[in-house]
Amino acid sequence: MPIYEFICDSCKHAFEAIVPNPSATAPCPSCRGEKVTKQFSTFAAHTHPHQDAPCQTSTCGYQKGACGSGMCGIN
Repeated sequence: MPIYEFICDSCKHAFEAIVPNPSATAPCPSCRGEKVTKQFSTFAAHTHPHQDAPCQTSTCGYQKGACGSGMCGIN
């Protein structure tokens, strides 16, 4: 099940909750209010532990800086 971010309409507390489907909501853990607003959030990305390594543009063909983005074809 995905984790969604919410803000309580009553007390403005921001929180995360695991909900069974995209249309479901969760009560506020601070005030137990039922009126909450789902927030836009982005996904988390895991970067390569060697992101400080210099890019080998001529070897991998990607632009400089691609090593830490997961686009590196060498690693």
